[in-house]
Order: sequence, then structure tokens, then C-alpha cells
Amino acid sequence: MKVYCACGAEKKVKGWEPPREELRCEDCLRLMSTFRPRTKGIDRKSKKASEPSRPAVEEVEILLAQAEWAREVRKLPCAVCGKRCGVTRGHHVLYQQWLESVAKTLGIDFDLLLRWDKRNRLPVGDRCHDRHHDAVERIPRAVLVKHCPEVFAMAAELGHGLERRLTDTYPDALAKAAA
Repeated sequence: MKVYCACGAEKKVKGWEPPREELRCEDCLRLMSTFRPRTKGIDRKSKKASEPSRPAVEEVEILLAQAEWAREVRKLPCAVCGKRCGVTRGHHVLYQQWLESVAKTLGIDFDLLLRWDKRNRLPVGDRCHDRHHDAVERIPRAVLVKHCPEVFAMAAELGHGLERRLTDTYPDALAKAAA
């Protein structure tokens, strides 16, 4: 089996399954993947692939970040109920729509820098995730403080009203009891 780097390097590994340990490119030290990056084309004379285009390099980095983000979450129980209430998935505490809007305002790449940021990840089972998004039972703020406190720092760092959106979307247990 071959693994590829976004810079165009490739390496043979034993077996038919993807390697379990992280493999880094010897040239650029990026993570290698079983996905072959798209290239601009093939040079007909030398029959070799030309240098990968910039979007293909970013595409591989995004795929690797997404896979790592999801893989780590699947091993954990639901942060809301503490059980396995369906498949555990990563919940974007700061919703992707909010981050995309902030990224456009700040002029930064949403996919590379914000979408798969681990500070914004909370392991939530399917049942609890659906209840949160259907507004049946919102995830309490105390769960965020316990399982991903760094999301508050991320919201403060990015600004643009994200801290207020956190307090509006994730209720405080005292405010909920008073209502």
C-alpha cells in the first residue's frame, strides 16, 4: 500500500490496511494519508505528475484534520448523559455557521483554521445531539465548562459576538431552574 503527502511525496508501507501510527513526510514533515492529492496534470513527455496545485494540498490537510477530529471523539462516551446514547459524534460548540461568518469577516480560511479546531469539539451521542438541535433539551453550560473549557477562550479570541451566542445557546443551570 502507498501513502501520500500533500507535497507530492509517496511512501510504501506493508500490508493492505492504512497504518495505525501517524506517518510524517520526510521532506516536509506533514502527515501522510492514503488519499492521493490531485495534481495539475501529467507531463506527457516524462509521464510524471506535475506539482500538486495549492487547493489540492489544502484539501488533503482538511481531510486529515477532519478524520483526526472525528476519530478521537468516537472513543468517548456522551459528555451530556455520560452514556453511549447512539454513536458518539463531535458537536461543534460554536456552530459552523457562526464560525464561517466570523472567518469571512476576518478574512481567514474557515476550513483550514476554524472548522476542525479541537477547542470547539464536544463528544455528544446521537440522542443528546438531536435533542440539543431540536431545542428539546439544550446542552447545559456546565457540560462545556467541564469537558471543553477552551471553547470560551476561543470565542473570546475570535470576538464578533461569539461569547454572547455561547451564553444564549447553552443555558446556565441556575437560569434554567429560575424559569
